[in-house]
Amino acid sequence: MTSLFAALGSKAADRWVQVLLLPGLFFTAAVAVGLLSGQRRALSLPYLAAELNDLATRSTAHSALVGVLVAVGVSLASAAAGLLADALGSAVQMCWTWPSHQPPARWLLRRRRKRWQKAADRLRAAIRASALPPGETSGESRHEGRIALLRRRLHRIGPAWPTCPTRIAERFSATARRTEELYGLNDLHMVWPRLHAVVPEQLQATVESARADYAASARLAGWGVMYAAAASLWWPAAIVASAAFLACRIRAKPTADRLADVVDTTVDLHLADLAEKLGTERPDDVRLLGTRILERLRPTP
Repeated sequence: MTSLFAALGSKAADRWVQVLLLPGLFFTAAVAVGLLSGQRRALSLPYLAAELNDLATRSTAHSALVGVLVAVGVSLASAAAGLLADALGSAVQMCWTWPSHQPPARWLLRRRRKRWQKAADRLRAAIRASALPPGETSGESRHEGRIALLRRRLHRIGPAWPTCPTRIAERFSATARRTEELYGLNDLHMVWPRLHAVVPEQLQATVESARADYAASARLAGWGVMYAAAASLWWPAAIVASAAFLACRIRAKPTADRLADVVDTTVDLHLADLAEKLGTERPDDVRLLGTRILERLRPTP
């Protein structure tokens, strides 16, 4: 057991260094360069080198205590930056799945529905145009290409009439509906901690990996916000911020899809195992399985 805790501590330390501390160190360096160079000499390496040399030649810079304090200060600043980015990433995840009946999610849902309706109208118009007699339209292949393009644009907004403000929320909502329709499980949040505990270690690792990738994609938006703020000191930070926002936009939906697929797989393969572990009688109709589990877990009044 001691060796297990040591291994877990080592993995946590590795994750801390790779995910938070190192990116925080780069951010701290960017802020330091901004404070030394300023906006006018943002890319002037000779000026930056001269400033660093001036700091190094000061008598206080040769003190061992000053060196230790600087190292500790940089480490603390990097750790704080990493924690802030992680907190901002958690806030981004909350925004992605914000309830659609509350503002501003309600306004985003209204806008998304307008975009979806407009894209659907264009697709229907293109399909009607392709159905005209050959003499009244030209280029059958051109129509097919346009229909395919408009269908992809519509699918990017949503495969069906939007019910959530974001596609990520739509995907998670689809998982919740699926578990309720197939197994009568209308409260996946209550069941999930127990379900995750009974699955094999390999599947647990897959779930944690998918969850970490999803969190990392949201954390990119957090770093983007922080680098955008740092751009007030050093304008090249705006380039890093743009790259972080773009990477977040590219990664967010695929990582959310993967996480939802892993959750679906876990429910399909091991919900019956959870019922057995809880001592719940397995019903003949699988659609009552989730209901029986929830009856077992919910406290009786």
